[in-house]
Amino acid sequence: MSAQADHLALQKHELQALSVPPFAPALRPGGYVPYGQYMSTRTPEKVIRDNSTVELSFNVMPDRPVREKLTIKEYRLWHRYAEAVLDREYFSSMEKSPDHLIFLTGCAHSQKLLYVYLNHELGFDYVPHEKERVKYWPTHVDVKMPRMVRQNRDVVQKLSVTRIEWVDGKVAEIDFVSTFNDLVTIEAKGKIYLI
Repeated sequence: MSAQADHLALQKHELQALSVPPFAPALRPGGYVPYGQYMSTRTPEKVIRDNSTVELSFNVMPDRPVREKLTIKEYRLWHRYAEAVLDREYFSSMEKSPDHLIFLTGCAHSQKLLYVYLNHELGFDYVPHEKERVKYWPTHVDVKMPRMVRQNRDVVQKLSVTRIEWVDGKVAEIDFVSTFNDLVTIEAKGKIYLI
């Protein structure tokens, strides 16, 4: 077996053996974390200041657009756990539609946060404008939204990877749980492909 194959086998074994970190913390009272302060009691392994956006625009009723833009300030990465700090802008031309996080935008950003995290775990540099290295395909998504996220500044998204199981050297099954300000929860299962 070559050195590269040995390394991949060891990495696959390590990924399967590791579990969710015991320090996935809750928000401080009031749900607010000032920009630059970490949720965890441990310093992140990596911090990425991103300054990118994730945007969604759609309509439910004709000629009544709804839009949301998330501006990401930074990503904080640990083993099997990640956080994003972001600001959000909301617009709706529909009646009685309060400013709130749209769950679809939350799902879209969960995919990006998972991508950033997987690059970290797999040893790749996250370079936003270069070719993708990992592809995520969701097979099951469950969203719980008992209350709305109304905060516009310094919203914190947390993501815990609860399972990665490699099917072969390039395909793995993955489960994760993500929350926005501990109010909206997204639980997902899917596959990741090294490309």
